[in-house]
Parts: sequence; structure tokens; C-alpha cells
Amino acid sequence: MSNISECKTCAGCTACKSVCPFNAIEMNEDEEGFIFPFIDKDKCTNCGLCAKTCPEMSSAKYKESLSCYAAAASDEIRKNSSSGGIFRVIAEKVLEENGYVCGAVFNHNAEVEHIIINKKEDLHKLQKSKYVQSNLKNCKRIA
Repeated sequence: MSNISECKTCAGCTACKSVCPFNAIEMNEDEEGFIFPFIDKDKCTNCGLCAKTCPEMSSAKYKESLSCYAAAASDEIRKNSSSGGIFRVIAEKVLEENGYVCGAVFNHNAEVEHIIINKKEDLHKLQKSKYVQSNLKNCKRIA
């Protein structure tokens, strides 16, 4: 299969849209609110970059990990976290070094979307799991 819009296992990650140098891919919602790629055939040059980048369509094979690591944050951090609170610990370190952190938040319409932060006081917005598809907006724009 070479057509990204025919991928039945699409997770809506927007990698195809992000990598398209011709802005030929839009993410459209289906009747249940999940987003999938739609190709504008007038803009598409059939370069295949979208299919090559797609984690569901790519032929890249991942090697089995030979190591396993475990971590957990303090009790106080874990009270407001998921998965042992390690996200917050790592994110705090990134922010302390003047970096940026990207994560999922609930917006004012109770929809999940990704944002990028650079202040520790905004970190609470990114904590806890959100078990729905998120709108990545342009957080992953590559080209």
C-alpha cells in the first residue's frame, strides 16, 4: 500500500502531515471524531515521503531492547501523576535547562490537544494520562 489515506491502522499521529513539503495532507475527522489524513491530489507530487514516515506503513523494524529500566517519583509527585510520575521528573529537568516540553492537555472544549511549554508552573497541565486521540496541531511540524 502506498496511499497514506488508505492506511486502515492510522493512529492520527500526523507524522505524514508534518513531513509533507507540499502541504498536501490535511487531517480530517471521521464521524466518531478521530482524525485521518486526506491528500489534496492537486498539491501531492507522489514523492512517497508520507508513507515512508508513517509508523504504520514504514518497513523499518525496531530492534528488541536488551535493557529494562524502572523509575518512580516521590510520593508527592505521584499523587498528581500517572505511570509513576517519571514524566514530571524528566520534564522538570528539561525546563531547568531552558528546554521546552510538549504534552497533552484538555482544552476549553474538553478536547485533548498538544501544547508546548517552557515554564515549570505550566507543567501540571501536562500531567495525568488522557486516553483519547490528541490533536497535535503543529507541534511536530518538520518541513
